[in-house]
Amino acid sequence: MNILVLSDTHLSVPFEEKKFNFLSALINKYDQVIINGDFWEGFVISYDKFVLSPWKSLFPILKKKNSIYIFGNHDPEEYGNGYFDAFSMKQTNSYRAKVNGHTFLLEHGHRLLPLDSGDENKRRRATKNMDRLEKYMIKGFGAKYQKLLRPYNKKIKKKAIKELKENEYYVCGHTHCAEIDHKNHFINTGVIKHGLAQYLEIRNNIARLKQEKYT
Repeated sequence: MNILVLSDTHLSVPFEEKKFNFLSALINKYDQVIINGDFWEGFVISYDKFVLSPWKSLFPILKKKNSIYIFGNHDPEEYGNGYFDAFSMKQTNSYRAKVNGHTFLLEHGHRLLPLDSGDENKRRRATKNMDRLEKYMIKGFGAKYQKLLRPYNKKIKKKAIKELKENEYYVCGHTHCAEIDHKNHFINTGVIKHGLAQYLEIRNNIARLKQEKYT
């Protein structure tokens, strides 16, 4: 079985047709999809508006792929009132997948690295400001800007190592910083925003971090 693990798509308003076309084509290449958090931007758009937006055209594709939905810090379970079966078969805060003698422990990452603070209005403003900054950085520097985010991965990695069992990998998103570290059994799936797409592909029992542009 070929598996796609993606995170941090932060689907919101306005609707992005190029991003939608990329995601629908990508999802259709795999047998199963695991969404590792921050699928939609819950700090900016309500779940009711999200499920009625044009993004809903992704839902049948995801459902067909028996999607697993792992909650993130921007799309926690309480934001959706429990109605997630429109696009996923299973919803959870963590998920273990066994592949070729290894177990992948998938979590969004915010349990080990809480980043949000302030009330709802402050989080909304901070999210919009960070999105504008990230857009500028991606357009100007591509994935190279993620070097600035490596310390966040390091913090998660330090905590995850203490929890992992033998032959386990910790797979997260959250920091928007793609990384695969076989020595420390750590994978960060990166981000899919502003024309930059990073994701984990498990094909023929081999895990690979993938990166491409979408326009």
